[in-house]
Amino acid sequence: MVGERYRPKFVGFYWTLSVTWKGMTDNFTDIEQAVRESRTIRYQREQALDYVRRHNGEMVAEIPYRDVSNDRMTEYLQGEVERAVKLCKEGATLLWVRFEECGWRHHRFISTVLNRYDVDNVPLPPERVSWFNPVEHFSSWRVREELERERRRIEVPQKLREAMESIPECRGRNRLIAEWLNERGVPTFGGKLEWKDDNVRKALKDMAEGPTMEAPPAPAF
Repeated sequence: MVGERYRPKFVGFYWTLSVTWKGMTDNFTDIEQAVRESRTIRYQREQALDYVRRHNGEMVAEIPYRDVSNDRMTEYLQGEVERAVKLCKEGATLLWVRFEECGWRHHRFISTVLNRYDVDNVPLPPERVSWFNPVEHFSSWRVREELERERRRIEVPQKLREAMESIPECRGRNRLIAEWLNERGVPTFGGKLEWKDDNVRKALKDMAEGPTMEAPPAPAF
């Protein structure tokens, strides 16, 4: 329409890490699921939408992503960022929260993709809001993860020994031990919720050879 005011277009990109010990490992199916399951995603989205409102713009697409790792950003994130970048080809600007400004979650792969493509983007500062303080949130998650690691370090070997006492030497014993552990909801040392033959074999080998293996470093969600 002639004389209609131009409204800038934006694409929001929001991401978080897996929480293996809570069973939150699959990628999101849509933005509504992402907001329900992740306070971090909800925060990023609200920051982006606030920016869009303040600039009288239009959010044309939103991509939430849960990384496959529970303790660091992986290269798989690049594919999701590239998908967001492609949506900006018609003149939209990419919005994302630059968490490294508060000392958490360095976006190495996001920067790699943005340096590869000529696309307008706005790295939003991780400002504190009434219901979410990024620094406190990530610090709290780190404490929770460390407590969970310590619980696994103590409890998992106990459960493995119980399983070994319950299941005598036989063909397919590791598979039976895995089933025994899964039926009782025992997590792996790394926090995953499913035991298989191979990680039972490795766990028993590690227990026999020396000190209990440590779980991965605690992430900052």
